[in-house]
Amino acid sequence: MKIFNRQDFTEELGRRGKRVKLSLSPENLDDLWHLFNIISRGDEIQARTTRMVKAESKDGRPTKGRRVPVVLQLRVEDAFFDGESERLRIRGVIVDAPEELSVKGSYHSIDVKVNTCFSIIKEQWMGHQIDRLERASRIETQPIIVIALDDSEFCTAILRNYGFDIKSQHEEKLPGKMEPERREQALNERLKLMARSLFEAWRAEKGAIVIVGPGYIKDVFKNYLKDRNPELSNAVSKVATVSSPGIAGLNEALRSGVLNEVAREIRANIEATYVEEVLRRLGQKRADVTYGMEDSKVAAEIGAVERLLVTDLTIRRME
Repeated sequence: MKIFNRQDFTEELGRRGKRVKLSLSPENLDDLWHLFNIISRGDEIQARTTRMVKAESKDGRPTKGRRVPVVLQLRVEDAFFDGESERLRIRGVIVDAPEELSVKGSYHSIDVKVNTCFSIIKEQWMGHQIDRLERASRIETQPIIVIALDDSEFCTAILRNYGFDIKSQHEEKLPGKMEPERREQALNERLKLMARSLFEAWRAEKGAIVIVGPGYIKDVFKNYLKDRNPELSNAVSKVATVSSPGIAGLNEALRSGVLNEVAREIRANIEATYVEEVLRRLGQKRADVTYGMEDSKVAAEIGAVERLLVTDLTIRRME
C-alpha cells in the first residue's frame, strides 16, 4: 500500500474534531481487502472516475449521453470487495463535483483497483484502522500458491492475507488399479492439467509453492514437475500430508500449521493459528477461553483477556 502524505496524516491525527484526508494507492489484492475493512459508511471518498452526462439539444430534447472523466467526492453508503474481478466497488452520494455537471446529491459508484490513486476522508480514524494501514504499507509478503490434491480431485489457490483465492478446481476420479493402462494414461493427463493450473497461478505471483494431499499422488506430482518443469519445481517450498484434497485440504493445511513456516508473515495464517488455539481450548473444556459478546465483555471488564479475536464482519456491523 502506498501512502502519499503519511507525515501530514500522522500530524493531523493529533487534532481532535478535525477531518483527516489520506491519499493512497493499493498495490495488490490484499490491499483492496484491507481497504474494504477500513472504509466505513459515512466516510468520504475522492477519486478520478467517469460519469455519464446528458446534455439537452437546442430544441430542449435530451441528446445521447457521453461518459466524461471527472474527480468526484462521495459520501460512502456501501462498499463491496470482489476478489474475482480484483476491485473494490464503493457506492455513495456525490457531495462534491464540478458545478457544470449538476450531479451533487446523485448516486455514483467508484471502482478502486490495484494502482488506483484515491483519498479517504474520515471524521475520526480508529486505532485498528491506522495499524492496519501501517502494516499494509510496511509488509511486503509474497502470496503462497497451494495445490491440494489426490487421485480424485485437486484445487489450486493463492493464500492471501484475507484467505484463499481459489484459482481452479477439478474433480474426476482416476480409473481403478484393475485397469492399469487406462489409469496410467488418465494419471498423465491429470498431472499435465495440475501442472498447467499451478503454472497459471504461479506465473502471476512468482511466490513459493506448497503441495499438500492425503496420498502418494502429491509425491508423484512433485517428481513430475522435477522432470517436466524445473522452473516450477524449483519454486516448490514444501510437500506435506493432509487428510483431504480440494478446498477441504487447503483449509486443513492452513489450520493445522502445515503452512506456518512458509506463511509466517501472512495475516490469514496468523489468524488461523489463533482460531485453532481457541478451538483446542474449547475442545478441552478449559476455563481460560470464552466466546460471544457478553462473556467476552465480562472477561474484559475483570482484566482476564489474553487475546481478543474479532471478525472483520463484526466490526463492520458495529459501525
